[in-house]
Amino acid sequence: MEAAANEASVPSTLPLNFGKRLAHTDKIVRDRGFKLLKKWLQSHQDLERLDYMKLWKGLYFAMWMADKRPVQQELSVNVALLLNDVPREKRNLWLETFWQTMRDAWEKLDVHRVSKYLLFLRIVIAECFKDLRVGGWQLTELKERAAILTQHAPKLTNSAPSPGITMQLTRVLWDELLPQLGESPKASQEAILTFLEPFIALAESSYVDGLARSVHENVLRKAPPNFLEPVLKRVLEGAARTGILKERREALYDTADELEKMIRQRADITSPHLKEAVISTIKAKSPSPKAKTVETQGSDINSSQAATKKLKRKASKKAEVQSQEGEVGGQALETNANKTKKKKLKRQAANKAEGNSQDSEDGRLVMSPLLLPRAALPVEKRSSSKPKKTTKKAAKKSTKKNTSAELPASLHTPEASGTRPKPKKRTNKGS
Repeated sequence: MEAAANEASVPSTLPLNFGKRLAHTDKIVRDRGFKLLKKWLQSHQDLERLDYMKLWKGLYFAMWMADKRPVQQELSVNVALLLNDVPREKRNLWLETFWQTMRDAWEKLDVHRVSKYLLFLRIVIAECFKDLRVGGWQLTELKERAAILTQHAPKLTNSAPSPGITMQLTRVLWDELLPQLGESPKASQEAILTFLEPFIALAESSYVDGLARSVHENVLRKAPPNFLEPVLKRVLEGAARTGILKERREALYDTADELEKMIRQRADITSPHLKEAVISTIKAKSPSPKAKTVETQGSDINSSQAATKKLKRKASKKAEVQSQEGEVGGQALETNANKTKKKKLKRQAANKAEGNSQDSEDGRLVMSPLLLPRAALPVEKRSSSKPKKTTKKAAKKSTKKNTSAELPASLHTPEASGTRPKPKKRTNKGS
């Protein structure tokens, strides 16, 4: 009953007007539009390429209007799960229209929205790999989807669209593919090689250095250990082909060298013969005395009870030794003090006899000033004041004072000094 009601609520025609609801500023309106789109997609299984392009355009702008990380993750997961609502025979077309929409709009993204579209890309690609695993890793599907992801990448010409989205794909390829390789059903080496074939072709023939370098560093050299040998064979075959640029051939040989090193390291670690040889050599060799002491120490340390008993015994012995050393040390200090006193007295007696030293009240030796070094003698304070300048008036006054001070008291008279007395003032007295 509910399914019939839902089918009745969804229009049977093709009015693809979801763009207004999916690109709305209100999240509630966008969620309602997405639910309606999901029901409409489930009820219409015979859609064509143009219909899928219109749907992806509306979903692209729904992601454009999504703000905050949790909202973006929720919308990305819901959009990626729409792949399960598409018929199996049209899922490659659904993914092709998605990739074309993202490729056309990739260069128009600004700095603030690149991160959320990278998240959107990764989640959709991860769901694509999961669909391949659930489908049993069929070779035809692997070829088609690998061709979809690399069909518009620049190869023989440099006038193709920007390789930015393809380079981002190479960076996240193994991160999203490895979780699916670890689950059942397992992917064969042939299946992985068929999927990697278009990427190896890019490394061989692309004129864009950045794209070829990204394929070598992020795809070929980061292959899982189980697939190193078939990838190495394919790389050497590509390097041996004619009509390849010299730079691309050198890059392929460099990648082959790196893969050979990784294979040798893996063989050294996992080789059973190496393990047996190491074990036999360890058993054949007699342990050295240092190894024996280390083993005995390790066994003692592992037994906690024995270790605690030993620590207690050592502590008690140390305490006894310290007490004995304290007594002996006190006696030794007394004897040393007596010896130093005797030496001082001998020195004092010798210095007195020579007259070169003096005794202080404390009993210390004091050297005479004559024997002291020059730096130890007290420094005389020098007056830093400059001589005052004398004027003519000051010089006359000083000469007068000096002459008056030298004369006797009887000669200090006005006549002797050469000065006349001042006349007395006359007063008119009345008769």
